[in-house]
Amino acid sequence: MKKRNLRLNILVMILLVGSVCLVAVGGNRNNDVGRVIIIQGAGHKPAEKPSEETDAITHATTKEINTYTLTEMLVKKLDSAKIQSDVIDYTKCRDFTCLHKAQAEGGGKFDMVIFAGPSHFSKQPPQLTKLYNNHLGEVVKQNPGLVCSTLVPAWFPETKGSDTIKVANKAFEKHGAGVVQGVSILTPRDKKKGASQEEIAKALDEFAQRIVEALAD
Repeated sequence: MKKRNLRLNILVMILLVGSVCLVAVGGNRNNDVGRVIIIQGAGHKPAEKPSEETDAITHATTKEINTYTLTEMLVKKLDSAKIQSDVIDYTKCRDFTCLHKAQAEGGGKFDMVIFAGPSHFSKQPPQLTKLYNNHLGEVVKQNPGLVCSTLVPAWFPETKGSDTIKVANKAFEKHGAGVVQGVSILTPRDKKKGASQEEIAKALDEFAQRIVEALAD
């Protein structure tokens, strides 16, 4: 009788250990979709005062559709896809040191960097462009397989916004980064309305899907 109880206890322990291992492995798989760093470079929000930083972007953003609101929407969509995202302002990442900090504090590597900022003469603000023009190569060396992309609010997304994405993509490719086609979304200007909520949702859904597919490769 004692031997039988001993065998039963051993069997129960084996089953319990096995189930714990399966849960742990399953949890890792579900959460290991990817990690994205979003670096924002835009003017201050309309209700806020301009920054006094030496390289501050001093003009205000549009009120309803801007870098900040679009980033918030994108983060929610990435979260739904189980992709971790960290949003960092360019003032805290002037030479990409923020990426090393994010990697250390986040407990692991990052798979993608998205540069979020408006189109200005077919380019993003220089505070962003100098990051990927001057410093991206070293980051790619330290993070092989890194993918980059852009989120571009623009008055003319089909022309100026599209050109802004092309300029950034060229820099990404030059430094050896993978590229996910970015997205440019219409912002309001004077009496001209910006994109509707349905248009924004559709554009960001498609963008998020491109990100998911790139990180799954």
